[in-house]
Amino acid sequence: MAKKLREADVLLRSALFFFTFWTTLTFPSYLYLEHFLINLAQYFIAGAVLSVFVAWVTRGMFLVIEELSFFYLKYMFRIFLYWMNLFLNIILAGIDVARRVMRKDLLISPGIIEFYTPLKDDWLIAFNSNSITLTPGTITVDVKKTKDGTRFLIHCICREAVQDIQASMGFVKEIERIYRDRSQDD
Repeated sequence: MAKKLREADVLLRSALFFFTFWTTLTFPSYLYLEHFLINLAQYFIAGAVLSVFVAWVTRGMFLVIEELSFFYLKYMFRIFLYWMNLFLNIILAGIDVARRVMRKDLLISPGIIEFYTPLKDDWLIAFNSNSITLTPGTITVDVKKTKDGTRFLIHCICREAVQDIQASMGFVKEIERIYRDRSQDD
């Protein structure tokens, strides 16, 4: 019985987080319309239904059921910082790729890099490889789990990107920072 209550609490907290995030990003700009209250009610109902659905689909992805207290807020803040960092990297890499492609001499020197990470969880491996692929100028070509971690094969548009990925191993340091407390509890 207590486990069911905890699962419901996690689902409710996640849905509340998603609803707040969704409302912050998409609050209607039609405040001056004559049917504003009807549209606002539809907006909140749609947001609540979608938030509960997303929370239900991702219920095991973000939070272990036993971890409910202060860690939840720290964890969500770390994920928010990660997304902001990823967004900044996407913008900067997009500008760099556009600059390289628009030049007459095409400052492109593609390369493939192979590196190993300590990541073993499938979710974290997918998180890292998708973050690399989302960044313009890089794409994850192959991922292979080994007994010590994971091998990534990444294609880069230039040598500078190869050096950056070699130094940071993609987004592994940021991902490990997010899951630092979880890995110590396991």
